[in-house]
Amino acid sequence: MLRLIRSNWLIISVFAISLSFSLFLISPVLLTIPKTPSDTVNMLVGHYFEDYYEYITFVKQGQNGHLILSNVFSNDDPSKYIAVWWPYSLMGFITYLLKIPVPSQIVFWLSSASFSFVFFIIIYVAICRLLPKEKNITKFFAFLFVLFSGDLFTVSFSPKLTFTPISYWYAIGSPFNRFSNAVPHHQLAQIILLLGLLFVSRENKNLGHAKETAVLFVFSLLLLSLSPPQLILFWLAILTVNLITILKGRIKIPKIAGKTLITDLGQRAFLPFLLSLILTLPFAFLLSRQTSSSSSLLAGKIWDISHYYYPSLSLFAQNTGLLLVLAILGLPFYFSRLSFPRLVFFFLVFFSFLLSLAPSFMPLLKLAGIHNLRFETPSSYLFLAASSILFLQKILKKTLFYYALFTAVMFFFSLSLYANFQIMLKVPYMAGNLQFVPAFVYQGIKTLGKTDKLILSAPSSNYGLLTTALTGNKVYLGRSIFTLNQNEKAQKALLFYELKMTENQAKDFLEKENIGYVLLSPWEQDPQKILAKYGFLRIFFQNNYLTIFSH
Repeated sequence: MLRLIRSNWLIISVFAISLSFSLFLISPVLLTIPKTPSDTVNMLVGHYFEDYYEYITFVKQGQNGHLILSNVFSNDDPSKYIAVWWPYSLMGFITYLLKIPVPSQIVFWLSSASFSFVFFIIIYVAICRLLPKEKNITKFFAFLFVLFSGDLFTVSFSPKLTFTPISYWYAIGSPFNRFSNAVPHHQLAQIILLLGLLFVSRENKNLGHAKETAVLFVFSLLLLSLSPPQLILFWLAILTVNLITILKGRIKIPKIAGKTLITDLGQRAFLPFLLSLILTLPFAFLLSRQTSSSSSLLAGKIWDISHYYYPSLSLFAQNTGLLLVLAILGLPFYFSRLSFPRLVFFFLVFFSFLLSLAPSFMPLLKLAGIHNLRFETPSSYLFLAASSILFLQKILKKTLFYYALFTAVMFFFSLSLYANFQIMLKVPYMAGNLQFVPAFVYQGIKTLGKTDKLILSAPSSNYGLLTTALTGNKVYLGRSIFTLNQNEKAQKALLFYELKMTENQAKDFLEKENIGYVLLSPWEQDPQKILAKYGFLRIFFQNNYLTIFSH
């Protein structure tokens, strides 16, 4: 057994670290479980609560037997859609087929940990592709750099020692943010992107044009359905390298110190890339048409193009951290022997940085309806890590100095990780009453079951989000960005709950909006006053925490 472990220590270590780090990334959520108050249900909120409830609502729709998603956060959006969020309905649908009664939040986090684990394993495979002639320990160190690299931070000694990460909205400098805050559909997009890059950069090119085109077309469709910005990066990178490969045979390549700058690129077929791109374009057009015709998808697009943010180069560099400095220093060693994989990952980073940071591309991005920072990609850290480790290895040829500096860099990363971990520990508690839900409220909402009628809740309660996540039913007020005409609806709901409607006005309001149930918590209004004012209502469910009226 010991001999087997010694001979396979690297593989065992990669698997063990991948599994451990996958669990660590969701540990801020897991650590809330022992702190769950009695008589409450832990909804396991791990990031911004509206996003989180949106995702587990999509899981619930799948658990109700629906693969095609609908906007349950609004009563005036009849559109159906699959793009971007289909992994959630698929996860839920699998539990529906297997008849496994798993809460949607459990499905979400199990998927998250699983996708992280798979992604980390693929990262190591990609590192091996980038550093084929390096020692195993060098590949292992580069793998650790990708996982643990962190942003720079400030240090404060008063009133106590505090590390504050240097970050910005959408930044991916910390491992928590880099690996998509453990959001499954973002993780799956990165898995597909990385698998696609590994496919196009493989050495064995004997599939033939037809099969190669088909595989690239599948990768393109999957990325289009999950993350169009990542698809754009995918195509820009591989098409650029293919053009370089074509030019390699037609122009004289300069030599440095007697060596050709571009070597070992191999013969790459340009036709499959071009054909798969042509095949993908009609689907991209259909997706664009669907977005324009769907009120909820259009609302998301409008939100994106109205919230562009371009961090300064200084802020970006500080957030990317020490790895960026080492990677720049390692460029001569990275480019000393170029291969197709190295060029692909370099241009992935090049276009990612360019589209994320250059405001001159804003008009083009607005036309596409894409936020500039959605072009940031965790896969860029493979190039950064490979270039960094080559610098350390080539400069510090003496083993002692090499290991000492690597240890120092990892220690710095651990401090950054600790600083970000302290921030992530607070995130679940920012969800207020949607983190630890009273069990009586939880059970009460679940008694609604499936219904074609809308459910009304007070704007201040956030019970609309809870209702969609627990039942999959449509609500009058839900996820703010997808509740069309939200302000107008919130005003009407307030008039209803504050008893400022007459009985006839209230009845007309509920019937016109197809509202069949009204949720009421005791701090919003006295149930008896509601019944006295709106005599047509009947109590459907009631306890000390929640009253549900029907009519």
